[in-house]
Amino acid sequence: MSNVVKFSLKRKAIEIPIEQEDGSVVTYEIRRASGEEIEAYLDENSDRIETSVNDQGKVQVKSIKTYKSMFVSLLKYCLYLEGKKVPAGDIAKFPYDVQKGLFDEAQIVNGLNDLGEQQAKN
Repeated sequence: MSNVVKFSLKRKAIEIPIEQEDGSVVTYEIRRASGEEIEAYLDENSDRIETSVNDQGKVQVKSIKTYKSMFVSLLKYCLYLEGKKVPAGDIAKFPYDVQKGLFDEAQIVNGLNDLGEQQAKN
């Protein structure tokens, strides 16, 4: 029996509640970005990172030349509030730990890391 590869075009998203300065909670959504958006994100970051390919054929980051807007560069394609993309300028104002946490989740949703690859297979 052969293995059948399956893909889905169904929207993949997770909700992320973020506590605001006044104590209220606003729910943002991280959605799977389109192929075009991920390609744009990768192009925008091609000069930022130096990579190599390991023995298993996976791309690994060797060094990061600049961190400026690193998290925003992905989140601007997949972070939503009330059905609309959150502007990059707004995301840039979030504290570092919030940006980093959102970025980590966005990588998983978009299959841009090993954990995302594992979850995509399940």
